[in-house]
Amino acid sequence: MQTRVLSPILIGLVVLGVSSLMACQEKPDDLAAPDPDPGDATTITITSTPPQDLGSRNASLTELAQFAWQEFLALSWKSAVEPGTSPVGLRGVPDSSWSYSTPGAFPTLMVWQTYAQTTELRPNGPLTTPFDQLGLPQYSYSGTVTAGSGMKRSSPAVMA
Repeated sequence: MQTRVLSPILIGLVVLGVSSLMACQEKPDDLAAPDPDPGDATTITITSTPPQDLGSRNASLTELAQFAWQEFLALSWKSAVEPGTSPVGLRGVPDSSWSYSTPGAFPTLMVWQTYAQTTELRPNGPLTTPFDQLGLPQYSYSGTVTAGSGMKRSSPAVMA
């Protein structure tokens, strides 16, 4: 008699186990990865020239990502400015002989690191120097700036 009671229970457990395994192997449609479409491939051009502006304000996420990566790669290109040499006319200019596949150490200066600093663009003086004539960075401040001095307020800020 005990064998008859165990048989339906055992059969029920086997059926439940098999159906659970089958359910675990099926992916719901919303979690399944779409098949890649070869016509959907995005090409990112690796060059020292930053991309032009996007053609439309309604650019897709793919176009925005492509633009961002191309901008990042171009601005992270090795700069034509060599440490210890005069950078006149070379600030913001990439080294055309270098590429990301060039063996050796990563560049000392990248293009974005040679752009003019705020005080070079709006110096504390009557004249500005044209960007293409900027030499080594020269910082001009209205007073002496010491490390860690921070900004001191004469009165607390008032929230309106």
